[in-house]
Amino acid sequence: KVNIKTFPLIISYFQTDLGVCRKLLKKFSAETEESADITKCLSISNVTAYCADNASVNFGENQSLYIELKKIIENIVSIGCICHKIHNSIKYGS
Repeated sequence: KVNIKTFPLIISYFQTDLGVCRKLLKKFSAETEESADITKCLSISNVTAYCADNASVNFGENQSLYIELKKIIENIVSIGCICHKIHNSIKYGS
């Protein structure tokens, strides 16, 4: 009937006794996959890095979620897709 996009917001943090921990912070929905619409759903202030798959909506040079986040958080770090980095490392290393 309708096409609603759902996005998970997952936080990664480190605890000395447990190591790296990941938690689902919240899920939110947007009617489109446009970066400006997705950014409007977020309320972030202490984010230091952004990690997502390498789709253009996430990391495009002209208009992307990362570009929108940079407008809000000047020093945010782009991590990209860790799975793609591991895959490419193994692919080119072998």
